[in-house]
Amino acid sequence: MGKQFVPTEEDIANAKQLAGRLRGETYAETLNNILEWQERNIAYWKERGYLDSLLRQFIMPGLLLTFIWISLPMALFIYLLLVFIAIPSPISLILSIIAILLLSFWLFMKTSIPVKLAYLILMSYPLYEIIKASMLAHQQPKDIAMLVTLLNISIINWAIFGISLFTICYLFTIYRSFARYEAGLKSKLGKIWELIILTFKPSLPVSKMLEYRLGICRDYAKLTAAPLANLYPSNKIYFFTFTGHVAAGIELGNKVYVLDQNSLYWRRKLGLSIGIERMQKYLS
Repeated sequence: MGKQFVPTEEDIANAKQLAGRLRGETYAETLNNILEWQERNIAYWKERGYLDSLLRQFIMPGLLLTFIWISLPMALFIYLLLVFIAIPSPISLILSIIAILLLSFWLFMKTSIPVKLAYLILMSYPLYEIIKASMLAHQQPKDIAMLVTLLNISIINWAIFGISLFTICYLFTIYRSFARYEAGLKSKLGKIWELIILTFKPSLPVSKMLEYRLGICRDYAKLTAAPLANLYPSNKIYFFTFTGHVAAGIELGNKVYVLDQNSLYWRRKLGLSIGIERMQKYLS
C-alpha cells in the first residue's frame, strides 16, 4: 500500500517549488498553508474515486481471476494445439493450465495499464469469438458439442467486455474538456488517453497532480508529504491508514500532526480556530 502514497525522490523534487511558496513563519502557518492550498487548488477526482471504492476489495484477487477467466478460450486453444502435435492429453491439459496461469500473473504483476486494458477488451469477447470459431472449424462433429459447452462456460466474458468498453467510453467523454485547448487531434487524443490511464493508476506522480489539479485521498497524502519532505527533511513523516482512507502526518516539536484534506471541513463544522489538530484528537 505504501507504494501508492509514499512520494519518490522525483515527487519530492517536483514539489520543491510548491514547498517554498507554502513555507510560513511558524509550523502552524506552514501546515495550514498546505491544507488551504490543497482545498483551493486540488479538486476531488470523482471518476478515480469511484473506481477506487468499487475495485478496492476486487483488485488483488478479482483482477487476477478475471485475467484467468477470460483466458479460458486461450487455454483450450493451447490444449488442443498440444494434443494435435501428439502430446498426451493429461500432459497437454497441465501445460495449458500452467501457461494461462503464468500469462495471467505476468499481465497482473508486470504489464502496464494500457496492456491490461487492451487484454481485457480484446480477449474478453472479440478474440474469444475468433478462437471459438477457429477451434470449432477444425474439430470432428462429435467433439463440437463438448467444445461449445466448455467455451460457453466463459459466457461472462461478454459482460466483462461490455463493462470494460463502457468504462473507457465514459471516461473518454468526461475527459474531453481537458483536451479542448490542445492544438491537433493527436494531441487531444493523447491528453484524453493519459487521463484515462492515470484514472486506473494506483499511484499518481506529483507532477500530474499539479498539472491536472485532481486527486483522491492517497494522492492528497502524497501531495502533502512531498512538500513536507522539502521543508522538514530531518523530521519524521507518517502515513495513517484507515478503512478506505489515508492521511499524512509529521512530527514537529514532540507532537504528531495529521494533515488531512477533510480537516478544513471539520474545522469549520466544529468552529475550531486552528486547522491543525493533534493526532490524538483525530483518533479520539
